[in-house]
Amino acid sequence: MIAYGPMGYDYEPFRHIKGLSILPGVSTYCDITHNQATKATGIKKLLEFYHCDEYICFGDSTNDLEMFKYAKISLCMGQGDPLAKEKATYVIDSIDQDGLYKGCIKIGLI
Repeated sequence: MIAYGPMGYDYEPFRHIKGLSILPGVSTYCDITHNQATKATGIKKLLEFYHCDEYICFGDSTNDLEMFKYAKISLCMGQGDPLAKEKATYVIDSIDQDGLYKGCIKIGLI
């Protein structure tokens, strides 16, 4: 689930709800999931279903860190969170500067 609050909203009080994972994004939203369901666990299920061993991912927020952790290559958008940039394989241009397209070229997908 995605929750939205005003810019700068503090989602910290919700982190204490047992069984939930609260992962703020770079703007005004946060992902709310069961604490054992993440982007990475979802990707793992897809990999199993399609008989694949690895994946490449794009992200920009701390809610992407676990997904970055298991990816063959992770790309963080230029407008992304500083910690996400630090953990990504590559930092690419921001979304409004054609970052996705340029990132695909950078890693040889195009």
